[in-house]
Order: sequence, then C-alpha cells, then structure tokens
Amino acid sequence: IFENVVLFCKSQFELTRDYWTKFSNSLFLPLEYQREVVRAAITLQLCQNKGTGGIVAALTTSIPESGDNSGRNWDYRFCWIRDSHYIVSALNKLGLTSVGEGYLDFIANILEKKVYSKLQPIYGIFYEDKLEEFEVKNLTGYKGFGPVRLGNGAYNQIQNDIYGSLILAIKRFFFDKRLKEKCKRLNFSHLEKIGDIAYQLYRCPDAGIWELRGSKNIHTYSVMMCWIACNSLSQIAEIIGEDGKNEIWDKKAKEIEEYIRKYAWSEKFQTFIGICLDSEKENDRKILEELNEEVLPLDATLLLLGTMGFCKNNDLKYLKTLEKIEKNLVRNNLLYRYKIGDDFGKPQNSFILCNFWYINSLNYVGRKEEAKSLFENILRKTNIYGILSEDIDFETGELWGNIPQAYSMVGIIESALELSKTWSEVGL
Repeated sequence: IFENVVLFCKSQFELTRDYWTKFSNSLFLPLEYQREVVRAAITLQLCQNKGTGGIVAALTTSIPESGDNSGRNWDYRFCWIRDSHYIVSALNKLGLTSVGEGYLDFIANILEKKVYSKLQPIYGIFYEDKLEEFEVKNLTGYKGFGPVRLGNGAYNQIQNDIYGSLILAIKRFFFDKRLKEKCKRLNFSHLEKIGDIAYQLYRCPDAGIWELRGSKNIHTYSVMMCWIACNSLSQIAEIIGEDGKNEIWDKKAKEIEEYIRKYAWSEKFQTFIGICLDSEKENDRKILEELNEEVLPLDATLLLLGTMGFCKNNDLKYLKTLEKIEKNLVRNNLLYRYKIGDDFGKPQNSFILCNFWYINSLNYVGRKEEAKSLFENILRKTNIYGILSEDIDFETGELWGNIPQAYSMVGIIESALELSKTWSEVGL
C-alpha cells in the first residue's frame, strides 16, 4: 500500500509540475521580473473557479488588516466585479485570455438572471447573491485578533464603480479579433444598458471602492469609473462601426469629465480630492469650509486619474495631486490608502495595491527610476513563496490581511510590465 501511495504522489507531482510548466511557457513575460510575474500569474489563475469562471478576491477569511484589534477582518472568498476587472486586465497583458473568457461567461450567467440596475458589487463563486455576514463566536481569529467572519455584508452596498469595471473587463473582446465570437452572449447592446446605468448614477452617492459602512459620498473614483464606462462605449462603438453611437457616448463621457474637473478639484488645496463637493449645496459647502490639511479627503485612488486615462501625464492638476499625495499619504516609502478615520478608526497599515498605483503613477509622469526602486522594495517584502497579502506594516514590513490577495498580485504584474526593460533593448 505504501509503495502505491508513493507512486501515486510522485505521478500527481509530475502532472502538477508539467501543467504549471506548460502554463508558464504560454505567458508573454517582460524581460525583467520574470520569476515574480510567473508566480503572480499562477496565483491569480488559482483564484478562478474553472467551472463557473468566477474569480475570488482572496482564498482566506478574517486575517486582520493590522494587529490593533480594529475589527478590519473580512471574508474575501467571493467574486468582486471590481477586483475581477483588474485580474482579467493583468492576465490579458500576459497573453492569458482564458481567464477573461471564463469570467465573461460568469458575468453573462449573472446578467441573464438579474435586472442590470440591480447588479451587486459581489457574488458567490457559484452565482450566489445573498452573502449574509456573521461572526463565528467560538473562533478567536488569527493571532487572537477577531472577529472571524463568514459572508460579506458589502454584497448589498451601492458601489457605482462596478459598471465601469464590468465594461472594462469585457472591452478587450471587441478589439481582439481572435476573441470576437465571445461577444455573442454580451454584445454591444448589453454593454449599452450597463453604460446607461453608469450615466444615470454618476452624481449619486455610494459606499465607494473602500466599501465604507457608515457613510455615503459621491466618490471621485466611482465617478471616474462611470466616465470610463461611457468613454469605453464610445471607443467600442467606433471600432465595431456603430454609426453615431460613438458620438453619443463621447458626449456623455465629456459631461462626466467636466463634473469631475469642477467638483473633485480643490482650488484651495491645489489637488483633486476623493469626494465630489458642490459649493452650491449647503451640506457640501459646510464640508468645504471645514476642510484643512488634517481632514483633507485624499485617497490613493486619485492616482488612477492618470494611469486610467482621465488625465494626461503633463496635466498640471494631476501632477499637483501626485505631489499632495506624496506629502500626505507616504510613510517609509509605503502608501496609506487614506488617513482619515472611517467606521473602524484610522488605517494602521499600508494597503499594498495602493503602492503599485503610486509606482505606476511615478512611471507615468516620467519618474521611472524612483518607481523601479519602490517596486523592488515591495518585491523584497513578499513571503518565501513570492506571494503578497492585502496589507503591510509601515515599520516592520510584516504582511497582514487575507492571503494571497489577488489585488496585490495584479500589482506585481502591472508594475513589472510597465517598468521592465523591453526585449528590443537587448536585441530580441
């Protein structure tokens, strides 16, 4: 029996090794950081359920974001529409379109059962739409830092960025001729319905990307993603020859762009801010009057205004925003997502994905050497398997939060592709 077990284990090991070797050999890799990119790609591939195409944000629950008993312990074993877009985009850039194809089927199956306006930010891996959150009282939690949670209450939040995320995840299928057939289940008319909702909601408050539980605002990131929804539809309409549709969606995109530039820009502080405020509204006017450097709603997502195409790399307002973020959110070469207290107090650790946003922003504005230095600093903080969790301690470099965190592994791929020398630089 023992010999049979040994032979079985050996054969399974060889099959596993051969599978992942073949997988790795299929990837388009940058010249530099190949080992790190391969590890990230393997990790992200393992976050997808092959049967449904659903992609989970992480494979664990309730590992705390920091060791301060803040209660920031969440169950990430579900499929976020937002996170999935980032994952599909990163793997597409490595030539791995199969994950995106599977995710397209996942979304198509959800949309067949749902009114588009009732889309949730999160679903279960088998399309579950009720993810009731509760605490497991008899478990003490990682290092004694509870609570241990099952389910995630954010499933019934309003998060207006998801419509732009959904269109971005599908957009490539209209541009890559090899994948054209995949658009039959989610064609342009389907995407227009999603875009219509984004356009209707761009001035509406939501819980935002950080899923705040105690407040709602008109978050700049959410508005930007509504702009991306309309802008992407304009681009898709042009490429597929939908006469007149590109102008319609371009007009809507320009309207949202003007809104962001008017209401998310603080002339007083010379920066974009994380929420849109209208001085003609009494409540917003009070907030504006009370703003100071200590309570300025700066948010790391503002860095994406550049790298996601809203601001050009020489846009003075974007450069001023980057400067303000560096002054207010950087500590020990790591980045806070924001510093203002939320439902659980002030964040204590650095949210790892935000560091990759910062790195890519530096590269975007021409500060490549600084970006590379920070990137390589983050790579030194992975665990012995080359994997990152959600958060990192500013002082000790200890990893906290659920692991592996798909967001963080996406960051490795995106930054490596941006910062690596090109193959042509070595004559290949």
